[in-house]
Amino acid sequence: MGTLLALARQDGRWGRIHAFPGATNAASNGVCRGLGFELLEEREVLFAGRKLRTNHWVTR
Repeated sequence: MGTLLALARQDGRWGRIHAFPGATNAASNGVCRGLGFELLEEREVLFAGRKLRTNHWVTR
């Protein structure tokens, strides 16, 4: 995944990349942290008709 993010950054068309793992999903949040994403906030999102509590991560 790190290679894919590096390619997207080099391409220059994509801007910042966002990720919304579940707030209690430690493994997914760890992946975001390990790839250098910045945690912006915890937020509620609507997905498939349900409200989910997520963390909002964005590339730096």
